[in-house]
Amino acid sequence: MRNTYPQESRFRLGDRLLTIGQYVIDGVLASSFIQETLTKQWIGRLGLLVLLASLFRQRFHPEVEAENARKKALCLTARLGHLKIK
Repeated sequence: MRNTYPQESRFRLGDRLLTIGQYVIDGVLASSFIQETLTKQWIGRLGLLVLLASLFRQRFHPEVEAENARKKALCLTARLGHLKIK
């Protein structure tokens, strides 16, 4: 069983939610039925939401932050173990 640390878990969850949200909204926007049903205003809002999620992922890289958090936690755990031995 793998140790997960709170910060790593949050970053991974954020990354997954952004990815899932983008696929769902892209699917909605691609559906001609939905495009005919929704107003142009709503289609524009959903498109803006996809754009913002993409920009967020490009700027903050939650998957990279999750890996960095895991490495930092392992390093700190090793240092704590080293200090307890002394």
